Order: sequence, then structure tokens, then C-alpha cells
Amino acid sequence: MLRLSALAPSLIDLIAKDQLSLEAARALTLTDDHDQQMKFAKAANGHAHTIRRMLTTEKVDTTHGAFLFVGRDAYVEKGGTITVDLFSQGAEGFADQPELVQELAEEKLDGIADEYRSIGWHEVRAQLDRPYDLYMKGSMYPATREPTEAEAARMDAIDAEIEQIAQAEGEDSERIEPLSDERDAITEALRAFNREQVAVGGVALWVSQDGSIGKSFYRAKAEPKPKATHDGPTPLYSNSLIADLSRIKTQIVQEAVAADPALALDIVLDSLAGQLLHGAHSYQMAIDVQAKMVAINVAQELMATSDVRPVEDTMATRFASIPAEGRFEAIRAMEADDKMALLAGLVAMTVDGTLFAGGSPGQRHHRFEQIARASGVDVAARWSAPIGLFDKMRRAAMIDLLRQEVGAPSAENCASIKKKADLAVNVSGRLPANWLPAPMKIGAFDQPEQDPVDFDTDIDGDDIEGAEDDQMADDEMA
Repeated sequence: MLRLSALAPSLIDLIAKDQLSLEAARALTLTDDHDQQMKFAKAANGHAHTIRRMLTTEKVDTTHGAFLFVGRDAYVEKGGTITVDLFSQGAEGFADQPELVQELAEEKLDGIADEYRSIGWHEVRAQLDRPYDLYMKGSMYPATREPTEAEAARMDAIDAEIEQIAQAEGEDSERIEPLSDERDAITEALRAFNREQVAVGGVALWVSQDGSIGKSFYRAKAEPKPKATHDGPTPLYSNSLIADLSRIKTQIVQEAVAADPALALDIVLDSLAGQLLHGAHSYQMAIDVQAKMVAINVAQELMATSDVRPVEDTMATRFASIPAEGRFEAIRAMEADDKMALLAGLVAMTVDGTLFAGGSPGQRHHRFEQIARASGVDVAARWSAPIGLFDKMRRAAMIDLLRQEVGAPSAENCASIKKKADLAVNVSGRLPANWLPAPMKIGAFDQPEQDPVDFDTDIDGDDIEGAEDDQMADDEMA
């Protein structure tokens, strides 16, 4: 009330005449200058939120993340002042020197970044706002080590002590919580980034809205990729074409899974058991159990010779009668065969064997190959190479393909064809029946221990450099 009584007398008169709202008057108390009070009350036409915004345009709310990160004491110690807002619910007021808030926040953030640099991280980025391009970088996860003998012994001792206390005093005993916290601390210490990860990893740091430090770890140093040379054979398939072929193959395997409920059930059990029993990560699985449908977009010219339909279209038609409201009751009332068909279709929609352009097959792709093999699907029976496939290949690649599949005489005959379109037609007609590109074959993404999968790929100029190269599939990053 004292604060309101200090308003300009003419404003108090307006309040008495009910010509200025109490909310607007409260907003005007953010300044003690009577002339400013009159000016902003008139300019804002008495709207409280407009007055508050005009009076604090060049100030920082004390609930802002940057101010909370710096801390009130540090700000005041450097000479910063605060305009107190007695009438703002949940807010203390406004920092009058926003440039000081930014300076202190950047200084503190740089100090934290220097700590990561001293550890040896390949790249450290620190800025007040979350970097906009983080979504383009594959996340890096701490490696898990085995506990030492002392750690293992202590965890066993804690487990035994907790069990003893629970039996004697009940599971809600206050003595259990500190023991559980100690065990959690030991478990957390088993997860840390190793030297190899630090050497190639990046750390992004920013200030979150609640004033805490936001962190993201990613692979910053790209693995060296072999460059095409004139001495070696001409690569057959570009990165982008391999990505397209992996999408087609995924769609065919999805179709097979949707027709095999027993296999679908095994896939779900494998994924859940891998994550919940063996500590695997969802990104290492061939299906996403978070009900995230795998979107598969394939150029129409690559599907010209196939009648494979997206599983989601088939499911939408077959189970259109399931209502959104009352869905659980409807599913409960379904026949067992219909339930299994529904399970198979839904699981199939999450199966993911696609490969990003420029990416490398990882654990997820290896598990996808297991599913493809278990489904017994005949890829060649569901898809044959259209002319559009060869249109996307280089001339030299098509000639080499003929040499490998048909023989040198056929390749030499076609080498004289000048128009690429004519060459594509000739290559298509000379290849054996049921021929499949290497990435389309079952087992193409298997991961033998001794050798990586090799499709004789090169890096296309049209491909995005380093686009989602499946870093997360590496064992040491899991």
C-alpha cells in the first residue's frame, strides 16, 4: 500500500475515479519517476501488461535462466541493481543491468567449458542459448565399465544390509534410503566417457531456463573415410542410393513381419529383454518400442516394378473399425487371431533397417538382418530393379556391374553406348533374373567381427557430409 501511495497524485485520483485499474497501478510502481508513470500510463492506455513490458524492455527478469545461473549475490557484488516488483506473483523483480548479467553468465560458462577442455575433449562449445544444430549431431553416451573388486564387494554388502533392514524394520525404513543413495552413486561412477571417446567427442554447454547447465555430448571428430582413387575399382552405389535401397528393403521386411504374428511377438520380446534385462539401448534395436512409426519415403521411380504397399496403409484399412474412444474395450473384445494380426502390423510399423546417406551399418542394422532372415522373405519376389535404379548410377559403375555379374565381353559391348539412358536400359536387360543390388540382399548389414560391411561405396558430392553416421551404434559409445 505504501508503494501504491507513492504514485503520482493524478494517478491516485484516476484510481479513485475507477479510471485506472489496480493492476495497471501496480505495474506503474516499477518506476518512482512520476513523469514516467504518467507517460507510460497514457501510452499503454492503462493496460497493465503493456506498462510492465514498456518499463522492463531493457531489463532482465530475475527468474530468467541467465540471472538464476549467475546468482543474485554475484550480480549484486559486481554492482548490479534490482528493481523490485512487489506485485508480480512468483517474481522478485528485474535486473537493471542486462549487459552485466550476460557478462557474468558468459564468464561463468567459459570457466565450466575450460574444465572440459582441460580433460581433453576434442571440441567444447559454450553459449548462453542451446545450439540450434544439435539435432544434426549423433549423441555420445558414456561407456560402462566393470566394477572393481572393492566396488562389487561394497554393492553386495549394501544389498545384504538393505535386505536385512527391510525384513526387520520394513521396506519403508529410513535407514534404507542412504544405503540406496550410496549404491546409486557407485553405479553411476561405473558410467563415464573413456579416453577414446573424449579424444573424438564434443561437448555443448548452455544455460537452461531454470538456470542449470544444459549439456550434450556428441561425436565431433569424424572418422576418416576412404577416398575414391583412380587405382581402385569404380564404386557401384552412391551413399544416397544405398540409403534408398535400405528403405525399400525395410518396407519389404515390414510387410513380412506384419504377416507373421509369432515373429512379431518374438521381436517385441527380444527388444524388451535386451533393454530391460541386458542393459541395451533402444537405438541399438531393430524396432522402436516407443511406438514411433518409421517413416519410409522412397522415390516413385525406384518402386515402379513393385506392388509393395506401406504397412501403415494396410493397417489403416484392415483395422479402421477400432475406435479412438473406447479403444481398450474394443481390443479386449477382439478375437485372438485379430489381436495377433494387430500386434504383427503394429510391430512391423516400427521395424527399422534404413541407413542414412553416408552412414555405416551398426548394431540396429545387424538385428534388422536377423529379423529379415527369420521372416523368410524373398526380396527378389517383392521387388526388382527398375530403370530408375540404373539412372541413379554412374556410367562407370554400370559397366563395372556388368563386368561382375555378366562378364567382360558384355561390359565392353555396352561401354561404347554414349547416352546414359540407353546404357541404363541395356544394363537392366542383361542382368540375370532376380538380380538384387548388394544392399538389398538379406545379410548385407551383418557385422562379422573381422571385417566391416563393404558395398564399395564412395562419398557423393550430393550427399550431406557426415549425415547421421550411426555413431551411436558403436559398442564403446553405448
